[in-house]
Amino acid sequence: MNRMLRLSGKSLQSFVKKKIRGGKRVFQIIENWRESASSVSLDLERLRQYQYVHERVVHPWDVYVGSKISPPKRFRDEIILGLLKRYEHWDAQLQKLGEPYYLKVWLFDKTFFESQIVVAIRERIQWYENIFSHADRKLVFPFQHFANNAVKSPVFQWMPAFDDGSPDDVDYPQRNLVWIGAVNRH
Repeated sequence: MNRMLRLSGKSLQSFVKKKIRGGKRVFQIIENWRESASSVSLDLERLRQYQYVHERVVHPWDVYVGSKISPPKRFRDEIILGLLKRYEHWDAQLQKLGEPYYLKVWLFDKTFFESQIVVAIRERIQWYENIFSHADRKLVFPFQHFANNAVKSPVFQWMPAFDDGSPDDVDYPQRNLVWIGAVNRH
């Protein structure tokens, strides 16, 4: 019986969910990053100079940018919470500027590690508004994939779009679905 389990273990290995090495430490890094959201201010000087600022997913996941693997659900939930907390904090700072701005959270479906928060002002607003191609508005936000109470907030609105990627990059998934989230002010 033991011999059969060992032999069958090799064939079943691809279906077994692997434990993340240093998972508790990694989770603590993500949790600290999320908790720092309200204490880290938006770099307004950089924003004025370049007319945009963005922040991608926290380390240690930032080494996987462009990767097709997705972090485990509990890590993904913490990362999303961190992005949404930064959204609230940056929104409060941007309202004091007294000029129009683009502030969105992008959640990528196939390449979660590309998820980020983006803010733009002046000419860059138009550029960011047109960066993605439109998707069918009948698509329903996948709450089971991004299961998080903050994401389900009725104040936060999620719109589907497609990131067509670069035709030069063969590793980048074409037609990657992106969920663009922002507070509905209407």
